[in-house]
Amino acid sequence: WIGAARKFGSLRARASLFVLAAEGPRSRSRWRRGEVGGELARPKARIVPGYAWRFDQNRVLGGQERDSVVASANYFDEHAVYVRSGAPQAADSGRSVAYRLDYAYRRTFVPLGGEIRRRDRAQTWQGTLTARLGPGHDFALLATYRDVQTRTGGGITADSARESAVLTKLDHSVSLWKEHVRSELSYSVATGREPRRLFQFQETIPGQGTHYLPPGADPSDLNSYIEAQAQADPSQRRYVKVFLASDEYIVAYTNRFTWRLTSNAPRAWREAGGVRGFASRFSTITFLSFDQRTIDPSLRRRLNPFGGESTDDNLLGLNQVVRGTLFFNRASPKFGAELSGQQTRQKTLLTGGSDLRGLASQTLTLRRTLSTVFTSRLDVGRTVRRSVSTALITRNFQVEVLETAPEVAWQPNQTFRLATTYRYQRKRDTAPQDPAAPSAGRFHETSLESRLSQAGKRTVTGTLRFTKITFQGQENAPVGFEILNALRPGNNLTWQTSVEQRLASGLNISLSYDGRKPDGVRAIHTGRMQVSVLF
Repeated sequence: WIGAARKFGSLRARASLFVLAAEGPRSRSRWRRGEVGGELARPKARIVPGYAWRFDQNRVLGGQERDSVVASANYFDEHAVYVRSGAPQAADSGRSVAYRLDYAYRRTFVPLGGEIRRRDRAQTWQGTLTARLGPGHDFALLATYRDVQTRTGGGITADSARESAVLTKLDHSVSLWKEHVRSELSYSVATGREPRRLFQFQETIPGQGTHYLPPGADPSDLNSYIEAQAQADPSQRRYVKVFLASDEYIVAYTNRFTWRLTSNAPRAWREAGGVRGFASRFSTITFLSFDQRTIDPSLRRRLNPFGGESTDDNLLGLNQVVRGTLFFNRASPKFGAELSGQQTRQKTLLTGGSDLRGLASQTLTLRRTLSTVFTSRLDVGRTVRRSVSTALITRNFQVEVLETAPEVAWQPNQTFRLATTYRYQRKRDTAPQDPAAPSAGRFHETSLESRLSQAGKRTVTGTLRFTKITFQGQENAPVGFEILNALRPGNNLTWQTSVEQRLASGLNISLSYDGRKPDGVRAIHTGRMQVSVLF
């Protein structure tokens, strides 16, 4: 490898070259990579032009005489010109603007018939703009257009002889009122291709899976597998959903929008009384994320990240998250409250249709320190889980969950904690396939949890739960499994113990044991051991 750089007046030139030759028993490799470029940068110039020629030529030669090209990791040459802004001038206001415009012409080659042949040529136009509008106020814009023309025939195949793609991204961040309010926004628009997904279920280690196959169900029928909740018994989670590659692609338009807003009252208000002192106890966090892929011909709908309807046939993929939290006395060790709401929607394109999942939840959490060793907590919430699938018709349900869970914990020192919790839940299917026979259940759960932790040595946890369930509906149906959470109507007992031990620096071992005794069924025991080594 060799590199050099030299300045000739206002001209700055650079060059680099990398050469590698390797010999093997049946093949040999030749690799050359280099770059030659320069830019004209006059003192205090506002515009700086530049040029660069880059190439990367990798060939693996084989055959009887080891003179035929049999493989190549990368083979291209590229010419690029650009114009960028000069060095920013110092300003007392802290404002600055920088930009850059690029054009690149690139040819890509592939091995074919024992020699290197050109596969395609690509032209890329790109522009960037970054600006600091003030202290804590930044703005960035990126726009890219790429056009690729492929030479088809002669053994070279492609989905399309000519493809073009557009990408635009905008980032904006600002801090207001002495950083008491912080806003971070990102928005991007792009064109691409969305694959139709194929999937199948594979058996894995008990407890490591995501799905459950009821006894007697047909393993070859995709409708037989039921998604297991995270709290389900590990012996139930024995299958994972594996997505496979598909050669079906659809040209899609993608837009992504994310926004995060945090706010806190001024610190000076904490010392004041009255309304300001009370308002200083509140803080909020808001997060929005919208990601959708569509084939809608309307330009307005392609650019609008908020207008996608999950039932729209033009909408190929959707991933939306809306989350907000209001804190009261967040940093107080004595008393605090937290009110949060969340709504998520996810749509996936499958070969036989589409799959839509939705979750909406509202939660109120109250915490109170009773003494130096006793703390209490109360959770009240409502959750709605929705599943709509045109590929797996048995997956259509909407379950509403109402719950309340008071907890009392005893922690005499930093190493040991003991907590007891009572949880009441009412679950029902609000969109049953048969309105005359909806599925519903009531849960009364009492649990005892202990934890012994010695920093840097070992951690021992144990949990014992007793759950009394009254249920109406079909237990083995997907909605029944969603409501029962792998338990059975009647009295259910579950327990869990885990030990994590540090044997040496970077060497850890963990042992876990899970057991459950559903009503009318013998006890089921599951044990796991894991050794991890960190280098």
